[in-house]
Amino acid sequence: MDCYPKRVHGSGMTFVKVWKLIKSFMCGKLVMEILKIRIPFNGEDKLRWEASSNGHFTVKSIWIKIDDILFNTISNSDLHQWYETAAFCMWSIWKARCAKSFDNVQPNANNIPSTTMVHMNDWRSAQLAQPSAVHVLTQPQHYWTPPDNDCMKLNFDVSFVDNNAFSSWALISRNSAGDCDGLRGGAAHAIDPEQAEAQALLEAVLWAKQKGLTKLQLEGDCLNVISVVNGSLTAVKWTTHNLIKDALDILSSFSFWSCTYVHRDANHIADSLAKFARSQIICFQYYNDFPAWIQTLIQQDKTLI
Repeated sequence: MDCYPKRVHGSGMTFVKVWKLIKSFMCGKLVMEILKIRIPFNGEDKLRWEASSNGHFTVKSIWIKIDDILFNTISNSDLHQWYETAAFCMWSIWKARCAKSFDNVQPNANNIPSTTMVHMNDWRSAQLAQPSAVHVLTQPQHYWTPPDNDCMKLNFDVSFVDNNAFSSWALISRNSAGDCDGLRGGAAHAIDPEQAEAQALLEAVLWAKQKGLTKLQLEGDCLNVISVVNGSLTAVKWTTHNLIKDALDILSSFSFWSCTYVHRDANHIADSLAKFARSQIICFQYYNDFPAWIQTLIQQDKTLI
């Protein structure tokens, strides 16, 4: 299946022409990293950054205004603080370009240095404050617990080695009696363990939709991914967001759903299945006649209910 759009929205250019242009001034490794960014189901590539043609707004005009901040910081502080200042300056420039490109707001180069300093000082003050706890759904016990009577529970997990090899994901579906009505596992490319966990989450949601479930309880052992599903949007890197957004879009069609973080011991069957999929380099799906070693693990969980 073609994973990329035929045209880049708003540019009048085909996808192939845009990427030929990009490849002409980017190294091959960077281009490959960009191509790993996943486009969401309902998304599209858009050419957002247009060159300035009227001279009203350029990156150079802002750097002239910010120049004195940089040199004052270098002379009065250490290199780490200079890096922080440079990062905030670049971020302010990017925000100003976004305001122009997306909202047609003409940036005021005279105001950008002062707003940069305000944001930078706020951030440094926040670093000194006690961080607030992230509230997520957790379970203190370290063994599997059954779902509600009218729900199915899907546990998901991954096995990840590095981004140069396939990672694997695995799912197990069980009812309130602890009986398993399906296993599934497969392989995928992921840039880090967090993205692999988000891929497993999406696979679980897609499977639940395919099975015709309307009430679903999800469980996984990646706290960051579970936190985002439950509303803490900054818990994962931006490269993971599109996967979770797709999962949430699908979950909105369920009459009830929950997503809970559990200790790995409570997720041990999904963990074992994911390692099995990676070690054997296979994809699998069972609805009955489960392998004997899986039947043993399921029975062990049932004895603890």
